[in-house]
Amino acid sequence: EYFSSDIDAYLEEKRLRVDQIERTNKNMILKQKQLQTFIDKNKAKAFGASQARNKQKQLDRLELTELRQEEKKVKIKIPHIESKTGHALQCFDLTIGYPNKTVVKNIELVVDRGSHVAILGENGQGKTTFLKTIANDLPALGGTIKWGHQIEIAYYAQHVYRSIPETETVYSYLEKSSRKNIVRQELLDMAGNFLFHGDDVLKSVKVLSGGERARLCLAGLLLKKADVLLLDEPTNHLDFETVQALGRTMTGFNGTIFFVCHDREFIKTIAKQVIEINLGQLRDFPGRYEDYLYY
Repeated sequence: EYFSSDIDAYLEEKRLRVDQIERTNKNMILKQKQLQTFIDKNKAKAFGASQARNKQKQLDRLELTELRQEEKKVKIKIPHIESKTGHALQCFDLTIGYPNKTVVKNIELVVDRGSHVAILGENGQGKTTFLKTIANDLPALGGTIKWGHQIEIAYYAQHVYRSIPETETVYSYLEKSSRKNIVRQELLDMAGNFLFHGDDVLKSVKVLSGGERARLCLAGLLLKKADVLLLDEPTNHLDFETVQALGRTMTGFNGTIFFVCHDREFIKTIAKQVIEINLGQLRDFPGRYEDYLYY
């Protein structure tokens, strides 16, 4: 089914359709009960048997409209971490890039703990390079990166889902990814959050689709219970329902998030602060996404 409208209009139209179907079904069920009551009372009576047969024909023609619903609903619960005050990240005169190419220089940045920072900019301007550098996955070309005291970092790279060993099962991967003190039930609950229910946790990684592997990576990331989440395009390969659930969940995360994403609704939901990387410079916008767009 094709909808030519935007997401908000689509969701509203979908809600109105569901409401209409539910009202129609409710009236239909009431009518069915009335007909069945008449049939039960009159089918054995000589004078009412004919009417009862006619009512039975009416009843047989009444059919409820089936509501198409997702068999499994994504409801993600993110582990809370200990809330701390102070700076999460400080960058002084930082230069990032590669041995033969400087991407951004003279970066001066201070981010407090608990901030949710969207990293925006056109493709190829250095968003992923910045994430890789602060994740210590890529050496800085100059300057200083200083993380807060006893901060643990979990990094979700763009194509990390491809690197999961195919010999792993869903359960074994989550067990290896999670913090050591995670109990079995907590691990299973997180698997269920990302639609791996029951025997799904015994599935081999090699039979999982790209979307399932991406969900598995995110589940493992959250089980680390890290203070800081670095997310590079976390919505890629995820279905609409999972993206919405992840956005709602991340809003309540009391740790620090740096993320690169092209999904405007996801950015709008999560971001409390915006960093823009463009033409070799990094600029900090302390306001929310709407403030950045207005600017």
